[in-house]
Amino acid sequence: MRLHLAAASLAACALAACASAPPAVSPAATTPAPVAAFTAAPAAPSRANANSAADEAAARAARDASRRKSEADADRTTLASVLYFEYDRDELRAETASALEQVADVLRRRPQLAIRLNGHADERGSDEYNLALGQRRAAVAKRWLVDHGIDAERVAITSFGRERPVCTENVEACWQRNRRDEVMVTRGDDLIVGPTS
Repeated sequence: MRLHLAAASLAACALAACASAPPAVSPAATTPAPVAAFTAAPAAPSRANANSAADEAAARAARDASRRKSEADADRTTLASVLYFEYDRDELRAETASALEQVADVLRRRPQLAIRLNGHADERGSDEYNLALGQRRAAVAKRWLVDHGIDAERVAITSFGRERPVCTENVEACWQRNRRDEVMVTRGDDLIVGPTS
């Protein structure tokens, strides 16, 4: 009987323990830390950084396009050079050598280009003489370019003699303008580009 009593008392204690309320837990202990606030905060600065980087890239691209356009315009102007000569002479004048140096600089920077030097003369003298004089003028300019590092294959020459005057008055100022070499781009002019817009 004692055994029954001990078992009954043990069962009663167990039931009493199960029936009691669980201990109170504070709400702060069961609430998880706010994770969303931690991950959302870096997103705003990264968008601002992305916009700033995109703005910087766009500004850099605009500056580069502007620089390329300026360089292309300057190169086209240089390649439109006219080289002048004295009456009945084929020697380079100081300003002619300076203009040829600028042409050589463009040709060095842009190896895809080829040019032709067109020699001209004023109307005085025979056709044959003026054709030969125009040829000598173009040849001396070509020789200067080759001596300064430009491949001879990139520089062609021709003479028009007195056939293509830029001025037709019978005065020295007009004849001076006709005694010239003109630089013409024969290959690669389409590659001297600035921005397409």
